[in-house]
Amino acid sequence: FDRLQNATPERVACAGPLAPPPMPDWSGHESQVEANPMAPGLVGLDSWFWLAPTPAAMTVHETYHGIDYIVNAVPTGAQWDFGDGAGAGYPDSSGYGRAYPLPSSVTHTYGAHSQAGYRVKSSVRYEVTWTAVVQNRLVGPYTLGIMSLESRPLRYQVEQAQPELVALSDRGQDADQPAIPSIDTATTGPLGLVERYWA
Repeated sequence: FDRLQNATPERVACAGPLAPPPMPDWSGHESQVEANPMAPGLVGLDSWFWLAPTPAAMTVHETYHGIDYIVNAVPTGAQWDFGDGAGAGYPDSSGYGRAYPLPSSVTHTYGAHSQAGYRVKSSVRYEVTWTAVVQNRLVGPYTLGIMSLESRPLRYQVEQAQPELVALSDRGQDADQPAIPSIDTATTGPLGLVERYWA
């Protein structure tokens, strides 16, 4: 208060309990679902998934009712939907996966092919806190709540592996045994349009 007992704006702001600010709009901070192998994947083969970029802490500065606030969001885990009825929950950073060539902690094996592609989705859970800036002093942090941010989904085609038959050479075979075909390399694609899956 001044000499005439008039409250300054800062004093008025601190005269009562601070109200929490509204939850910020976090759109534009979404990650993208990525996969290895790149589509198409193979039925019966593990597919690795991850989020790019890796979710990280976010900070927003905003003014609410004349008071400046710092709002922080810290990722704490992720939920996955692999598009075929299966899903998985992760309570920590393992739910973000790891980009290839590192082995990812988020994997899934599809049991049926899908030419249209499975819609793979993920949502990241954040713990949000706020801190008020009053007279150049920080007041807080206080809990604002839990926020879930949807990642950009991936349409992931999965195909059935097709065997490729290759005749064996005569080397290493007994002379009295006929040459027989063998499965050389797993391939993808419809019969007649065979493409090698591995180089």
